[in-house]
Amino acid sequence: MVNVLRRRATVSMVWLLGWGLSGCAVSTPEASQGAGALSALEQALRGLERESLEPLAALLPTEFNGRAALLDAARKNMAEQKQLNVRLSEVKAAPGAGALAPTAISARWEKRYLRAPTQTPALQTGALNVVMRQTSSGVWMIESLGPDNPFVK
Repeated sequence: MVNVLRRRATVSMVWLLGWGLSGCAVSTPEASQGAGALSALEQALRGLERESLEPLAALLPTEFNGRAALLDAARKNMAEQKQLNVRLSEVKAAPGAGALAPTAISARWEKRYLRAPTQTPALQTGALNVVMRQTSSGVWMIESLGPDNPFVK
């Protein structure tokens, strides 16, 4: 049990220290799994900043319950929020035991943007809870997503 907690803490500490994935030397399969899920989620957030929903849509399987509503809400927010900047903090990844087991991610998020059309600065914060699963082909997909997320707020 201690080894599992230590592996999970390693992934979390890398993110808490601000190193991200680029400087991370991952030594365990579980830590690598957590880092892969976090990387896929970060790509979706960076896509949101570029006003592109393609990375988010790629993470959502077609059978995802509420897929259309989530993408519609994100599209609406992109029209109303300009110069978007999303940052995650207190990131915790809890990878499952197997190679294809789901990975739970929780984090605090902060979103800064300008409200259109007035260009008024705004700030929103929240707590992100997401479960991701890697497919047999190696692609990460969102399995569940909590309602308090930066894509729809």
